[in-house]
Amino acid sequence: MAHRPEAGRITDRRIANARGSLWLTSAYHNATMKRDGSGGMIGTRERHSSEKKEMINTLHITSGDSAGDRLTRSGFPGEVFVWHDILYDGPRNPGWPDENTLNDRALFLEQVTGGGLSREPILDTLKDQYLKLTDVAAYDRIVLWFDACLFDQSMLVHILACLNLKGIRKVELLCVDAFPGIVPFNGLGQLQPDQLASLYDNRRPVSDAQFEFAILTDKAFATQDPVLLSYLSQTTEAPLPWIPAAVTRWLKEQPDPVTGLGELERLALQAILDGCETPTRIFSTVAAGGYSSPILGRHDIMGEDKRTGGSRSSAGSNRRTDGAVAPMDGHDGSGRLQD
Repeated sequence: MAHRPEAGRITDRRIANARGSLWLTSAYHNATMKRDGSGGMIGTRERHSSEKKEMINTLHITSGDSAGDRLTRSGFPGEVFVWHDILYDGPRNPGWPDENTLNDRALFLEQVTGGGLSREPILDTLKDQYLKLTDVAAYDRIVLWFDACLFDQSMLVHILACLNLKGIRKVELLCVDAFPGIVPFNGLGQLQPDQLASLYDNRRPVSDAQFEFAILTDKAFATQDPVLLSYLSQTTEAPLPWIPAAVTRWLKEQPDPVTGLGELERLALQAILDGCETPTRIFSTVAAGGYSSPILGRHDIMGEDKRTGGSRSSAGSNRRTDGAVAPMDGHDGSGRLQD
């Protein structure tokens, strides 16, 4: 990717903080999604009781605490594990990260959120995630639940690449880009538990071709190879059909040669210059201008901590669908990773 030029033409300090404001807009949208709807479960457990025995030793991996919470309440036995990271951006290597990569990513995420997330809790969360992947062979079934957006697709291909390195290819995928009666559809976290349960039969085994395409895409995001990213964006009949659009979305965020800003940064900055001073106002203004909200995948590991000071003590934990809560050590205070 092109190196960001010095912002010599940018004199307003608010521009220097534009990227941090983008994180706030995504965080606000996710917080809004967490609170809309009452989360009904009528009929869910009865409708899926025949599957319970089959799914006892199942691991459900998804993106975002909102989706994770709804999956937990969907009536499925097994464990729901929420993955947190922004895998289309920042320093990393393809596939399984080494210790230096994890440290670099933790520092990157602390910096890009302006200190809204702290390095040590981030590092703990990242380590916990890969530790979980080392244990997946103990599960009878692994089901990946992801949206079609850039955020989720970069996460999906990375998890598949890591599972492949562990010799795990018995994986099922449920990727959703729409739901009947919900317009606009912003992602799994928007659905009620019974609506999520209704999608379960749509899952499909991940094919060898999909694994190989995921490995290639994970390499593209990790290396930021412009030739490879361009190739993926133009791929027709891709084994993972949402990847070309996701990569195209990311290419639009590359720095303009004059301003150094990507498309979303430019729009958010304009909202700030027009007088929007809060995450709510910034997001609402950008969205009202026709800019699609899922471009960064409404999910943002920043979550609500930036706004609430870490008051939600149970957020950021990983949950079993039988109701038990397994908090991540070191993630019960301000600065933890969550959606």
